Amino acid sequence: MLRFSSPLVWLLLIITTILFIALYETILALVEQPNPVRSPLDCVGVMLAMSLPWIPRSTVCRAYFWLWSVFCVHVAIFYQSKMIDILKRPLDGHQISTVAELLDSGMVIGFPANFAIHLERLNGSAERILQRRLECTSETCLGMVGGTRPFATIGNRMYLRYAAAHQTEPASVFTLDEIVAKSFIQIVMQKGLPLRDHINKKIRQVSSLIEAGYLAAVTRIFLAHTRNATRQVEDHVAQVVPLRLSHFQGAYFVLALGCALAAACCGGEIAVGKVRKRMRRVVVYPFVV
Repeated sequence: MLRFSSPLVWLLLIITTILFIALYETILALVEQPNPVRSPLDCVGVMLAMSLPWIPRSTVCRAYFWLWSVFCVHVAIFYQSKMIDILKRPLDGHQISTVAELLDSGMVIGFPANFAIHLERLNGSAERILQRRLECTSETCLGMVGGTRPFATIGNRMYLRYAAAHQTEPASVFTLDEIVAKSFIQIVMQKGLPLRDHINKKIRQVSSLIEAGYLAAVTRIFLAHTRNATRQVEDHVAQVVPLRLSHFQGAYFVLALGCALAAACCGGEIAVGKVRKRMRRVVVYPFVV
């Protein structure tokens, strides 16, 4: 409940309860006979929506106790509404989607040691990322994502998708739309070096494979594989039915029925009490024949 209500709310509720019990004990000591054990239990019982076998006798104590009952009803309504909100939207929250939000979140960011060179092209973000850096392999970093500890990793987008699809327990991995860093590979060699001809030959071979459609075919196979691997997680999420207000119709009906019966019992007790008072007021005058 701390997610939907601040700790200050709970602190004020505890302080209010303690002050009410202390003031209630003081009023009972001045008006009626106090009971240091029963009075606090009665106050807590009203907060828990429990029926009490004993009620105050004086008008002042009854009025004060009635105010406490109204306060507890409002607290119970607030608590139940927040609880229903949690049951309806248990995963409600903001999803980090940019690098700035990731840096402001305070998450630990893990990546391999040789990946730090790619962060040198960033302006001010590199220092903030390196401050919360955790060196780990790509497989280890990916396994820590989605655990009990807030954790993020930086790596090759295609590789991370491929590795996430091959996990034994597939987790919901969210990738940022914004690119953190780009990797440009440059090869600098001396002019006239014989090795340059071999490298150019390999580049021409790769270029011919790209022109022949090999890279496009591999990309399609990769995307189809990762899509099929993550479909199980999507199907599992699709089977989860979120709670709606219609699911609580039975509880609301029972609550309304209980309130109606409680009101009827209260009215009946008041009527019976008035009838008994009238019967006690009847005075029989003796007469002599």
